[in-house]
Amino acid sequence: MAGCDPSTERRQRLRELEPAAYAFETLDALLDACEVDAVLITAPPALHAALALNAFARGKHVLVEKPMALTMSDGMRMVGAARSAGVLLWVGCQRRFAPYTRRLASWLAGRVPQDVQAITFETRTNPNGWAAYTGFLGDATVGGDALLDLAPHQLDLLAWLIGGHPNEVKAQRCDGGVRYDVRWRNGLAAVCTVGHGAVNRDHLTIRLTDCSLVRSGPTAGRFRRPLGQWDTTYLRIRYAPATLFRTLTRQADPETAAFTQQLTAFGQAVLGNHGQERIADGLATMATIEACRVSLASGGTWQPIDSLGAIGADA
Repeated sequence: MAGCDPSTERRQRLRELEPAAYAFETLDALLDACEVDAVLITAPPALHAALALNAFARGKHVLVEKPMALTMSDGMRMVGAARSAGVLLWVGCQRRFAPYTRRLASWLAGRVPQDVQAITFETRTNPNGWAAYTGFLGDATVGGDALLDLAPHQLDLLAWLIGGHPNEVKAQRCDGGVRYDVRWRNGLAAVCTVGHGAVNRDHLTIRLTDCSLVRSGPTAGRFRRPLGQWDTTYLRIRYAPATLFRTLTRQADPETAAFTQQLTAFGQAVLGNHGQERIADGLATMATIEACRVSLASGGTWQPIDSLGAIGADA
């Protein structure tokens, strides 16, 4: 294992976490000294494009944390470089690998779009709670604003559950965050909210013709009737034994387990040289966020999302 970081303090932290790891100041130094097949980029979003392009120039596969870049144009440069080098580019959104997501997908099987009545998704987090080493969260200039930090998780999860990406969006400021509405060509729509602040809330509700599917944090449930403000409490109580068992047995929490599954899937894709579909997901997210910004600047008007045509249907 090897890592790189310009900070001496963070390199020392890597050695403390993994004594056998090699720590370098730059990516070039790492790639010069070590034989690696792939690179995992966990730097602030403002650095994603440059680091990825460097890795592609050296013939390395890349798994880059969301968002893939600061802008759609940077994302397109990354896609072009990956294709020219014949290597994989994946954008990390681990929630599609989580058990609660698989549970939602099984409940939705065969019911999209005809049985879906409404979708709401609210994600609010406290940036200080993550204790990010680089402290970029909350700083819009380096990609730490709520749209780039939180919307990628929402959009990736919705695209995976619905089976496609939305084609238009409108956005407005609300309650210290951003509310954005997305619509798909099949008629489905979702109301999403993201924000940074003191409150932590991650809540998805999909209302079907005969029940509601609710995901709150690392849990998910199916209810025959709307529970409103009590659904989160119910889910916590229902899954409390499993949470306690996981804590007592020192098992990884669901988010860490999902991240591990994502790394495993990426490793398998590298070994088998497949998995290019994650390119389309990452670009669609960037296109939606940029359309959100246009909508915000124009007073909340609907804006088209055009991303997939630029990279081809085989992405």
